Amino acid sequence: MKFTVLGAQDDPDAFYRKYYPMVYRVCFSYVKNEADALDMLQDTFMRWLETDNKPQGERHETAWLVVTAGNICRNHLKSFRISRREPIRDTDIVADCDPKAFELLEAVLRLPDKYKTAVFLYYYEGFDTREIAELTKTKESTVRTHLKRARAGLKGLLSEE
Repeated sequence: MKFTVLGAQDDPDAFYRKYYPMVYRVCFSYVKNEADALDMLQDTFMRWLETDNKPQGERHETAWLVVTAGNICRNHLKSFRISRREPIRDTDIVADCDPKAFELLEAVLRLPDKYKTAVFLYYYEGFDTREIAELTKTKESTVRTHLKRARAGLKGLLSEE
């Protein structure tokens, strides 16, 4: 059945299935446990359904979802109740990946949020620094600095281990 809330003849189930893995990875990278990541994922898609001015095109949809999921997760983590709780480590979702990929993922998860967002958009989603700057409402030079510092941080974290 076709549904018109998402726009011209878009199927909300297909939209969800298409973007679910990406949005889940973004949410998990912030909250670091499956239960909270699933809650944030649901909030992100609910916000999409409630938004009247939806972006058009796959890259714009991806960008909107990544930025919105990041914002929702940051707001969630800012709450007093959550900031006082030790996060649950949920490593079983990456149990099938090779040890080097797991080690890199662990290092990326330890980066500060602003670096994590830049790394995810640049390396995983293929956005260039100009596009990331527009999405995050920062200067392009700031995005390049975040990427540079993230690479240095990752190098330091990986060389320690």
